[in-house]
Amino acid sequence: MPILGFINQVLQAKPAAPQRYGALNMTAALGPFIMRHPEGKGNMEQCFLQHVLPEFSAPEPYMRAVASEVLGTIIKSGFKFSKEEYLHQAFTAVAAGIDDPELPVRVHACLALTEMVTDSPIGMSVPTHLPIASTNHTYSENRGRSSSRQGDSEYVVLIARHGFALTFDIVALLKLSEETDLDILNNCMESMVDTYQTEL
Repeated sequence: MPILGFINQVLQAKPAAPQRYGALNMTAALGPFIMRHPEGKGNMEQCFLQHVLPEFSAPEPYMRAVASEVLGTIIKSGFKFSKEEYLHQAFTAVAAGIDDPELPVRVHACLALTEMVTDSPIGMSVPTHLPIASTNHTYSENRGRSSSRQGDSEYVVLIARHGFALTFDIVALLKLSEETDLDILNNCMESMVDTYQTEL
């Protein structure tokens, strides 16, 4: 698959943001095919850690958006993290995107997080019976205690995994769905509600 070599060559050169965006956009578009290719599937985790994960904190909003798009695409195509540590990093990065000031970043983050939580082939064993409560506190990662949070009470899902936890605001997804009126976000909301129907 020669295109994989080209994408890798571009990313390894660490070019300016527009060139990196082009390479990652190609990765997102070809994600299902890459994950069916033995070489591409075998190298995907290293590629994500080296080239995609850092873009979640890039100054350019379109880079933060495409990072979520790549992650959501490969997760949907069957990608599995080999270590809980990597899964934690990905969850944390995507969850932060929900609060991003830029709308496209928030949309792609919601799409990626929905894939991570609801898509069964990824092998993450995310618990379906998670705490959901009306609260004005956020869960403090790795500590099990809450910290103060500004604003009104919000419905927050606690996504707990082996050794770490993070919160996901259901209301944020609902508000984003209403703000954009995108059918794809309505589908995300339906998937989340289906996953956490007992708690809701």
